[in-house]
Amino acid sequence: MPSIRSLTRRRALLIGSCAAAVLLLGTPFVARGFVVPGASMESTILVGDHLIVGTLHGRPALGDVIAFRSPAEPQHIFIKRIAGMPGDRIHFVNKLLFRNGKAVNEPYAWHGTTFVDQYRDNFPAEANISLPDSGKKMLAEHRESGEIVVPAGCYFVLGDNRDNSLDSRYFGFVAEESVQGSPLFVYWSKDPNGGTRWARTFQRIR
Repeated sequence: MPSIRSLTRRRALLIGSCAAAVLLLGTPFVARGFVVPGASMESTILVGDHLIVGTLHGRPALGDVIAFRSPAEPQHIFIKRIAGMPGDRIHFVNKLLFRNGKAVNEPYAWHGTTFVDQYRDNFPAEANISLPDSGKKMLAEHRESGEIVVPAGCYFVLGDNRDNSLDSRYFGFVAEESVQGSPLFVYWSKDPNGGTRWARTFQRIR
């Protein structure tokens, strides 16, 4: 016979799923579901998190987490954090992000390695890997005095899992019209090793 705790968890999951379904069915052009397949936003967003992504009303702001179509592969939707707005000057020194000449405090970012990659961690140095055309265009047309200058109508985005993220350092800028919305909350979190991460249910994305 199921325990009271088990029934409570099932009820919470059912309520969460129903709430998400009502939101999606009731406002199809406002919100949508999204399942996280990769680890580039850990530990803010985990592999197996099921998210509700809502349409943005107005332009996103610096530090916002957004969902967007990849500049290199528009058929894929990525989730990253905005690290640079139009006009901002971006560079890295040994993993530390600088914006407009000042080091940025990023409590959400983490580094899974101590190894310093000369391109990834001292961006925008000369690329030591093959980049998509959008990334090559960024380096060729928007690199000034050892910094990347974000053009009008675009954003520079980074993954919170900074050492394991395919982001603007590689595929270039995200155009404003490519932004699909902003993740609002986790409505279910499936552990890849099995089971449900109950503590993450209904967790807001920040």
